[in-house]
Amino acid sequence: VRERVVPDAPPLNDVLKGKIFVQNFPSATVAHVLQPQPGELVADLCAAPGGKSTHLGQAMQGEGLLLSVDRSKGKAARLRQSMASLRPSLDP
Repeated sequence: VRERVVPDAPPLNDVLKGKIFVQNFPSATVAHVLQPQPGELVADLCAAPGGKSTHLGQAMQGEGLLLSVDRSKGKAARLRQSMASLRPSLDP
């Protein structure tokens, strides 16, 4: 069950679609803790919907190998969409 911290705040689903990627705190901190560098190999093994992977790719400045997988076919499709929509910002 989800509990809203600010019950009267509107949901952020599809707000600024393609401009922001809303994440929970643990997902948002992964790239900061890992501190991936350009040219490194990084694996995100539970990657859908793509927030962690796109953040990692940006931290790597589009250089290196980022392996992003998910075991669910539907989630993997969402992951591909997320990565494709943010691809220009991942390129060096």
